[in-house]
Parts: sequence; structure tokens; C-alpha cells
Amino acid sequence: MWFPAYDYDLIQTDRYAEDKSVFGEKAGTWFLETDSSDGGKSTIQWGLEYMDIDWDGQSLIPVIEECDGLCGTFALDKGDLSYDPFITIGFYVAGFDSSGNPLSADVSNWQGICIAFSLSGAPADVQLSMGDSLDEAMGYALPEEVLGKSYGRSSCFEWSDFLQPTWKSKDALTVSGEEAARRLVKVIIRIQGKSGSKGEFIIQGIGTNI
Repeated sequence: MWFPAYDYDLIQTDRYAEDKSVFGEKAGTWFLETDSSDGGKSTIQWGLEYMDIDWDGQSLIPVIEECDGLCGTFALDKGDLSYDPFITIGFYVAGFDSSGNPLSADVSNWQGICIAFSLSGAPADVQLSMGDSLDEAMGYALPEEVLGKSYGRSSCFEWSDFLQPTWKSKDALTVSGEEAARRLVKVIIRIQGKSGSKGEFIIQGIGTNI
């Protein structure tokens, strides 16, 4: 669905869709978030010096061409957080409606997801988001899987591999990976570790598990 040499900065999330009508504007758009809204001070720097955290509105194509992938460095800083700091990189599966609201799509026919990824300095997970309201109902205990530190090859996961973390509250909504895939809004790569951790990452491809 995404290989830097061919697809540039949008992931072709509708490539294998049985119903392409559910995909809206900017499907497959990358996003970046840090822990700043929760009181953290973590930072990320894209693989070009002039593109920093305020990259909104800028094309990622220069970064992708420079790195042959999506690359950068990060520094984790706990700030006022009560838990380990983090950054997230991910993409919107179905894009947005005409009002700018994120859409969901049934991508269960992907059978899972493959990610070519390399990381140093902190561990990472892949998480499945069903949108703000359902994520909140889950107590933000999203179905997730550990992302290995592979380089030049893909780590592939079936939807059934994605499980909610053990810290999930018993009162929170229970959702399986298969259920999340039927109304998926975002795929998230979450890099989280001890305050002071620094490292590098590169994403070199996104594919289905077909």
C-alpha cells in the first residue's frame, strides 16, 4: 500500500477495498503527535533540518526522497506526565468527510498489516484506533502488538494478534483486533520509553498481510 519509490506521501489504503465509497478526502494521510497535550515535552525532528514538529501543511515528499522512507529522530521527555513519555506516527485509514471529521473503514480483508520499520533508542507498538469516542470507551487501551526492530524487511501481524493491554480497566470496552479492523480509523506507531531516551526511526513500507 505504501512504498516510498512509488506512492510518496499518501498510503494507498483503498487499494484492496471492496467498497471504495467509504474512503473520503486524504485517505492514507500521515500524522504525527507528541505527548505535549498531556504535559510531556517529547520532540521529534524529521529527516530534514528545516522540517520540524510544525510540519502541518508541508509535503513529506522531501523527507521521503531524502531517506527513501519516512525518517527522523526523537527525544522523549516526561515533563509533567505521570507515565513514560511518547511520540506517535501513523496514518488515517479512510481520510476525512467534507466537514473534516475522520472516517472509518472495514479493512478486515487486509487480514492484518505489515510494516517495514527500523528503530533505535526506545520500544514501539502498533495500535488500532477506532476514533475518539470508541478509544475513550476503551479507556485508551487500544488493541496493540509489539513492533519488532526489523530493517529492510516487514514485520507482519494478523488482526487477531492485536490485543488490548493488560492494564485495561475491567469497566472499559473490550474490543478485539478483528473488531477494530472492521471500523478502523487510524493505525498508530507509538514509540514510548523512559524520559531521556533518544533514537532514530525509519518507516520503509506499509502493506497488507494478504
